[in-house]
Amino acid sequence: MVKLNVVKSDKIFELARYDSGLHSPHLDILHPDGSKKRIIDFSMLENAQAINVAIEDFTNNWEFYLKRWEKWLKEKK
Repeated sequence: MVKLNVVKSDKIFELARYDSGLHSPHLDILHPDGSKKRIIDFSMLENAQAINVAIEDFTNNWEFYLKRWEKWLKEKK
């Protein structure tokens, strides 16, 4: 599992995570309340490939994930 987290007000929030668990590789996009907003299937990848994709995605796109999460957080209020 590869997670993208943010720390706000001394709390850790999960923005997204690549996971395989008991299933095939997938990306969970998480809402500020922790619920799954969207699941993106990566079953075409082996687990090792999915880890590389996850690291590259989060390294290159973390700002996008953060801005979207913050937008959802504002909409919630």
